[in-house]
Amino acid sequence: MASQSTSTVPRLTLIVAATPKRLGIGRNGQLPWRIPAELAYFARVTKACPPNKRNAVIMGRKTYDSIPPKFRPLPERLNVILTRQKGWTLPEDELLKGAVVREGFTEALEALGNDENIHRVFIIGGAEIYRETIKHQEADRVLLTVVEGEGLDDVEGEKACDTTFEEARPVIEEKEGWTRRSDEELREWTGETAELLGGVAKGVKYEYRMYTR
Repeated sequence: MASQSTSTVPRLTLIVAATPKRLGIGRNGQLPWRIPAELAYFARVTKACPPNKRNAVIMGRKTYDSIPPKFRPLPERLNVILTRQKGWTLPEDELLKGAVVREGFTEALEALGNDENIHRVFIIGGAEIYRETIKHQEADRVLLTVVEGEGLDDVEGEKACDTTFEEARPVIEEKEGWTRRSDEELREWTGETAELLGGVAKGVKYEYRMYTR
């Protein structure tokens, strides 16, 4: 008798920065803001795990390409790059450093579910990957950085986002089972010790939040 598969689909956490009104997340394939503290927060949270474990970060090919070459793959994490482009692969040195290529979302999740060394799985973009993930029943947590600045939420504004994540509207409005957690719960889950009330960087306000369902 063939043995039954013990593969389990991992819980998924989306980590994303967005404007509060239009849920803008990008412009011209890049972030329309630069917040060094938020980038450092992203790195700490997606790296944090127990000894002998590591986290996985799932992203689309364009998101991976947008990372400066000297930072690819993102260190101390398993980088899972999704692409439908047949034959697309990575340089051998990047594969050896902790990156894998998968053609489909389901294939990637099954592989991660079989990896006992994986602690947490984070979805880090881009928009298409976010939109697919938020519909998945295993996507039960969103780490949202709310970003507010002049022009960012204004369609006519010079810095207005041209890419939005409207599918996250129920999250930020706490509908369809989504609930915003306290700053204390956010700090406990992420392992952060600083007060996560946000800040201001070059006129752009930012605030860290956590939602679960």
